[in-house]
Amino acid sequence: MRIGRAEAADLFRVWALDSVLLRCDLGFAIFASSLRGRVRSFMDDTLHLVSDDTRSELSFRMTSAQVFEYADPRTFPDEAEVIVRGLVVFTSERLDDTITFLELKESEP
Repeated sequence: MRIGRAEAADLFRVWALDSVLLRCDLGFAIFASSLRGRVRSFMDDTLHLVSDDTRSELSFRMTSAQVFEYADPRTFPDEAEVIVRGLVVFTSERLDDTITFLELKESEP
């Protein structure tokens, strides 16, 4: 389901406040990468994601050219048991360059 920038920003803020574990998958025509971490801050349309061991990080700035799509576990049936919800960011007009943020279920201690 497509959502606006304001709704995407609200989701980033919730993830920051709740310090939830996210998996961030970057899929571009020329490279792919994945990172697990938590939103350490979201200010001025910029998200800062840091891994729990603090060795990896990602900064992401929202722009008006991006398209945002909300994703629930049904969007990822093979991983539905571990995903709470997600956000797919389309970064180009081709719609095949994406950044996917997935909120992961964490085991209770």
